[in-house]
Amino acid sequence: MPKVTLQTIGNNLKKRIELRLGALEKAQMQLSTGLKVDKPSADPGRANRILDLKANIAQSEQFVSNTEHSEALMNVSNGAYQGVSDVLFRAQDLAHMAMSDTNSSSDYKYYAAEIGQLIESVLDMVNIDFAGTPLFAGTKTEGVAFETQRGSTTPFTRQYAILSDPSLRTLEVSAGDGSNFNDGDEIVLSSGDVSETVLIESIQTVGDRSVITVTGQLTRPYFVDGNAQISNADGSIVTPLTRDAAVGSLVLPLEQVLNTIESGQLIRIQDVDGGEDILVESVETDILENRAVIRLKHSLQRSYSIARGAEVLKNEEVGIGDIIGVRYTGDNGTKQERVGRNSFVPTGVPGSIVFQRVFDHLIDLRNAVRNGGMGPIGHVTRMLEHTTVQVTVHQTEVGARINRLHTMRSRLEDQIMGLKGFLQKVEEIDMTTALIEYQTQQALLSASLSTGSQLMASASSLLNMFG
Repeated sequence: MPKVTLQTIGNNLKKRIELRLGALEKAQMQLSTGLKVDKPSADPGRANRILDLKANIAQSEQFVSNTEHSEALMNVSNGAYQGVSDVLFRAQDLAHMAMSDTNSSSDYKYYAAEIGQLIESVLDMVNIDFAGTPLFAGTKTEGVAFETQRGSTTPFTRQYAILSDPSLRTLEVSAGDGSNFNDGDEIVLSSGDVSETVLIESIQTVGDRSVITVTGQLTRPYFVDGNAQISNADGSIVTPLTRDAAVGSLVLPLEQVLNTIESGQLIRIQDVDGGEDILVESVETDILENRAVIRLKHSLQRSYSIARGAEVLKNEEVGIGDIIGVRYTGDNGTKQERVGRNSFVPTGVPGSIVFQRVFDHLIDLRNAVRNGGMGPIGHVTRMLEHTTVQVTVHQTEVGARINRLHTMRSRLEDQIMGLKGFLQKVEEIDMTTALIEYQTQQALLSASLSTGSQLMASASSLLNMFG
């Protein structure tokens, strides 16, 4: 018979108390976290089940996100199809009007111009992107679906009226030198071998300089670096210019200049005697005076007068050229969006399937209308009607996919709700039960400690009694 010692009793009591402490700790953990399992080792089977449920929920939430993305993308596509359909219906209306026997030659021009804008509209619609990805370029993720070939632009010359003669009437000298001259004096303005005689109209001293205004216009500019100077009639007084006597700006009507002349552009000033090209340095607008001051990069080389027909010209290219051809630059792949474990929905189709013929027929119609050909217009109109049907079919397919995605999203959301409810049952505790369990374990631990204390005291007394 094994000998029972005080140490044996103590070890057994210790194990029992540790079990009670473990049970109390578990009950406390569940009560504080609200979870049945705080780590896999606590209950491997339940933990694995919880992880599987969370993975299923995360996957389903990703599928919901995919369906929302696909729905948004397809709604944009649906808008493009609707826009193209509207364009085709309008093109057919124009074609029928162009086949009328009452049309004049100018009517065909107007019809063709509107059809040209319809082609531009279709180009804008089918080259649309969603979050930076082209919708109708197959599986391409950048660029555009269609590129155009355009005809040449039309040259055009804008004409601008000059509000005041470019002023070549002022000379500047130092204030001290200016005091040697008076109003009405005849002076000689020269630079090298070039000179001319002018009359002083007025002299105004401003600080350290004198501004001399002469009668009439100078025939040419005079530059300080060309040793420009003035002298009196007998040449006894010679005074150098302190500033170029040249035109550095033009004054034009504001409404003509707005959005048509900018810095860095080349303009031309001319009159009946000829002209010169010059770069614009800056444009200053004066709304109150309804004028614009064009600062020139360099001075004009001679004087110009409104009386001699002075005007400003600017050459431009009008328009960006008619679209004469459209080429598909995407690929033949189809974008797919995963919306379920084994479910995929096409979200982007190659635009060449339907839109290439739209461009071809619209370009043919514009050319036929422009030429006023009755036969070709009728033929192209019949082709347009067939193409319109094809666009409508594709739009209907997109609408059906949108409905399918909406149904799938609703089903996935219901599934997520169900999974979360089941996860709650598997993972979370019942607070009432957990509280009772915690209190029970506290009581059991307290009883074990009390009983253990009494047992150890009794065992110690017995051992002492029997030696």
